[in-house]
Amino acid sequence: DKIIFTTEFERQYAIQKYPKLKNNSSIIKIYSNIVTKQNQPSFNHRVYDMGYFGYIRPEKGLENFIETAKKIQETNPLIVPASKPNPKFKAYIMGQTQDEFSFYHQPLLKKLSDNSNITLFLNKTNQNVSDILSQTKIAYLPYPDGLTERRGSFLAALLHHCFIVTTKGNFTTNAQLSTFNFVNKENAHLKITEILNYPTENINN
Repeated sequence: DKIIFTTEFERQYAIQKYPKLKNNSSIIKIYSNIVTKQNQPSFNHRVYDMGYFGYIRPEKGLENFIETAKKIQETNPLIVPASKPNPKFKAYIMGQTQDEFSFYHQPLLKKLSDNSNITLFLNKTNQNVSDILSQTKIAYLPYPDGLTERRGSFLAALLHHCFIVTTKGNFTTNAQLSTFNFVNKENAHLKITEILNYPTENINN
């Protein structure tokens, strides 16, 4: 029998503490179960400026996401020139609800009703999720414990050509740190606004 890890980073971390794991462990990586489309819309032709994808439950950074959306709207209400379609900032939260966390997501629905710029997509099919992700410019994923290789929501957003803005933690890899946009709750709105205002010619899909 072997102990299974989902990333090499975590396996090596454990081996440092328990050297015998080197010969008694293996890796089974996590992959996204959201099928992507072959032809993805370009950045400037996507409907949503910012989206969150994941479970609707505590300790997922949702309060951070909501606060960041409000800051963006307050500081830069017209992200794109008024001559372009849909100039108003558009954000959404998309994910699965679970009965055991109804105490959390029911008050969240009421809180979102006070912010018309955040749309809620609940319990959608994989095809629905793919359609929405393919219309998303930036995936803001404020994981409280940071990005790791085992994040299915991150992989799904990446495969749909979303710009990734997220948080770092103890298990964030060096490759991730050198590739994606890392923020905290104080400066997330600044980085996202900066990306939304990139010149068209600097956006690659």
